Amino acid sequence: MRFFYDFYNDLKEVFKICREIISKYPEGLNDAGLKNLKRYNVFEENASKNYICYLLSFWINDKCHLKKEICIKITVANIFMMLFAFIQDDIIDREIEDEDIPIMIILGNLYFSEFMSIYREVFKGYEKIWDYYNFYMKKWSKFILDEKININNSMPLDSDKMVSLISGKAELIKIAVAAICILAKKEELLDMYFKAVDRVLFSLQVADDYIDWKKDLKRGNGNILLKEFTKKRKLKCYKDIREFDVKEEMIFGSLLNDLYMLLVKNSHKLDLIIGDKNMYIKEFNDSILKFMKSQMEIYLERRKEVKLGGFFNWVDKNIFNKSN
Repeated sequence: MRFFYDFYNDLKEVFKICREIISKYPEGLNDAGLKNLKRYNVFEENASKNYICYLLSFWINDKCHLKKEICIKITVANIFMMLFAFIQDDIIDREIEDEDIPIMIILGNLYFSEFMSIYREVFKGYEKIWDYYNFYMKKWSKFILDEKININNSMPLDSDKMVSLISGKAELIKIAVAAICILAKKEELLDMYFKAVDRVLFSLQVADDYIDWKKDLKRGNGNILLKEFTKKRKLKCYKDIREFDVKEEMIFGSLLNDLYMLLVKNSHKLDLIIGDKNMYIKEFNDSILKFMKSQMEIYLERRKEVKLGGFFNWVDKNIFNKSN
């Protein structure tokens, strides 16, 4: 995991700065903000490991060679932008309790303000950054509004257009790519990095949707695994899906193998885009591929267990105990 450990100390500094900023928020908001940050602080136990959200600036800077202090500032700003985006997404996906929504909306406003304040300071004389900001903010907003339409689209999942649509949920992280390249005067790298990031975000979304499929099924959220399941079973909508049938397809069908092979193809296309120009982006994508392969192998083992006579044990676990 060089994509993480090569920047371990820098990221420690980033989260320290974020904590210091949030701790100065008004009473009530500071405690709620620190608790919210803790959910995403990679150094906290059980925190979300959204490595690309925190580390993309550092990965891009490996070839751009800005001063570390500037890269840390940009990363701090982008973490506040991501915290803002996560709140928006969680409210839309009904993952925040009704009584907590007001304070989270207010925190989101403060996070967004932090991002803007840092970018205004860093990008004096670099007005072009705001063109990228406007473009990706509008693109992200459109995706969040149309997420179910995007996921349920009939075009092939691995097509360039579909990959771009699906990666839209994290579109705002591309502002970090533009930030580093503009400051380093290496805008010629932007097209390559934008396309590469799309491919990595696609891999990440497939893995996240595999992890979250039960939750998304209950809430009716867009989900790639469930989309592929409906195609296999020729179902019209999520309301026709039973959790037991999805588990059955994952063990006895080709659902996970198909998703894994989808990521193999996606990784090949990433290699064509970026080659050996950025080892960190490639290594992070490979880690996702390795995870999905391990999950596919787990279900293949379960299939073998059933064939060896464990069918009734499997039924007991999956029907009566509702476990994986």
